[in-house]
Amino acid sequence: MSVRAARPQAERVRTAEIRRGEVFVLKPGEPVARVHRVGGPHPMAWSDMRSWGPTPLGRFDHHTEPRRDHSTRSVAYASIGPRAIVTALAETFAVDTGIRPLDRHAHRRHLTIFSLRREVILLDLDSAWLTRAGGNRAVGSGARGTSRAWARAIYRYHPQVAGLVWGSSVYPPGRCVVLWDRAADDYPDRPLASRALSDPGLHEVLAAAADDLGVDLV
Repeated sequence: MSVRAARPQAERVRTAEIRRGEVFVLKPGEPVARVHRVGGPHPMAWSDMRSWGPTPLGRFDHHTEPRRDHSTRSVAYASIGPRAIVTALAETFAVDTGIRPLDRHAHRRHLTIFSLRREVILLDLDSAWLTRAGGNRAVGSGARGTSRAWARAIYRYHPQVAGLVWGSSVYPPGRCVVLWDRAADDYPDRPLASRALSDPGLHEVLAAAADDLGVDLV
């Protein structure tokens, strides 16, 4: 039976205490992977957080409506864990029907690995908290408008949370994160590594990722 994500009820979200084990502490030095465009429409530097929103594809954009450039709310999507690079690529090239071929040249995309300077608290959406708050796993895979409503509610009622972590819906081993503006001051001065996907030095990494995802490398 398929399950739809219910829209959040403010009172349930507000009163659902976040317990030990229901947060993920992103520690200094822990690698975070991100694929971002430095060319084409809407280029972004590796450390940029997007203040324009909410966008149709931004699952956990916490920007308020109507869509505009916000002065206080911004987001960055990334991935963590032992398969962070593959996850970042899978999420970048995901479409409604699966994952399209990994195009090394479109939009001058870069793969960047960085770590934050201080501990950041993320709410784990794969924990029991989501059930107590009135949600279910479809929050991370269903209608994005509903997911964004959850992001706004969590941001409002749980100020200790600087973002979210959840399991990728297109690559089950992967763990995705969204960092909100509360983590902006924790970015380092420089990344651990950053290379264009077209860089020959990334060929083996990208070929292995494409094989894992069952898609072509263009």
